[in-house]
Amino acid sequence: MIDIEMRQIDNPRWWQWARAVGQSLALLAFVAVLGLLLSLALTRAPLFGYRAVILAGPSMEPALDNGSLLISRQVDPEDLAVGDVMTFRYPNTKKAVTHRIVDVQEEDGRLLFTTKGDHNLTPDSSYVNFDNGQPYKMVFSVPYVGRLLALIQNPAVLALGGLVTLATVAALRVVDEGEKRRRARAESSARS
Repeated sequence: MIDIEMRQIDNPRWWQWARAVGQSLALLAFVAVLGLLLSLALTRAPLFGYRAVILAGPSMEPALDNGSLLISRQVDPEDLAVGDVMTFRYPNTKKAVTHRIVDVQEEDGRLLFTTKGDHNLTPDSSYVNFDNGQPYKMVFSVPYVGRLLALIQNPAVLALGGLVTLATVAALRVVDEGEKRRRARAESSARS
C-alpha cells in the first residue's frame, strides 16, 4: 500500500482520530444513500394509497411554499370539494399540477373540476376530470423539505456523493493499513 513515514502518524491518537472521522463520513454517506432511496420511493410511486409530491413553483403561495413536500391520498373524485388541494395530471401531459378546487360541475354524469393556484389571478383554462384515473387530495404539507429531497435527487449531487463515498472508503483503507503497520512496528520493537 502507501508507505507514510511521519512522526505524527506514528501517534496512536492520530490514527484513532482519523478512523473516527472516516467512520463518521462512511455513516454520513450511508445515511445519504438511504435518504436518496427513501426520497425516490416517496416521490416516484404511491405507497399505501399515499403519494409525496414536491411542490415546484410559487402558484400555491402563500398557503403552500415553493419547495414544500406534500403528502396526498388517492381519493375518488366524488370525495373532492371546493377548497380542497389536489394533485392531478392534465390529459396528454406527464407533469403533475397541484392546485385548489374552486368549482365543481356535473356534466353528463361526469364531475368537472375547475382549479386555480392560490397565487394565480385566474382559474386554470381547462376543466379537470378523472375518466382515466383518480386524483390525489393533499393531507398535509411540510414546508421546504421538498427542496432537500429535490437536491438529493440531483444528478450532480449524486455524483458528488458517490465520489465522497469512494474517497471515504479509500481513506479508511489507508488508515487501516497504516494502523496495521504501526502496530507491527510497535510489536517488533517490543520484542527486540
